[in-house]
Amino acid sequence: MRAPGAIGDGVRALGGRPTSVPAPEIYTSLERRLFDAAALPFSYTFASYRIHEVSDWYTFNMNLAIPSCVIVVSQDAWAALPEEHQDLVHEVNAEAYALQFEALSDADTAWIPEFDDRGLKRVTYDEGTLSAFKAETAQPLWAEWIKKNSRRFPAQEYLDFILAEAELANTVSD
Repeated sequence: MRAPGAIGDGVRALGGRPTSVPAPEIYTSLERRLFDAAALPFSYTFASYRIHEVSDWYTFNMNLAIPSCVIVVSQDAWAALPEEHQDLVHEVNAEAYALQFEALSDADTAWIPEFDDRGLKRVTYDEGTLSAFKAETAQPLWAEWIKKNSRRFPAQEYLDFILAEAELANTVSD
């Protein structure tokens, strides 16, 4: 499965064999059956790289990959910024994230019916399966990630923030 980075760790924990292939090469790799699946942000990325043209199925509610656009700033540089500039960054971030979620929702509205019309099988996991996957696979990987990174930055706080934001995004999209 094309699953780079931490996503590949999850695939490996489930008994799969992850590989890292640049996104523009996924189409040809799937077409030639060099691997069986690809983890990508859904649905706009599938459409952008035309993955649906060489696929038989897609997962509907298991987001193994998400789009991310982050700003990374050293704490010292951030602290040196005047408060009005920090406020501006927070304001722009909030607007940018809202626009990103809107664009992703619009892509889902446009592309999911196209995937279904093409005859791709929609795989939907029940809450029990998703909860088991989280408990058995994701949480141990998160714990290892926290252990590995907590000396460098507040890893637990960062993970808690990401999970809370993901939950918020899920409630907004439901």
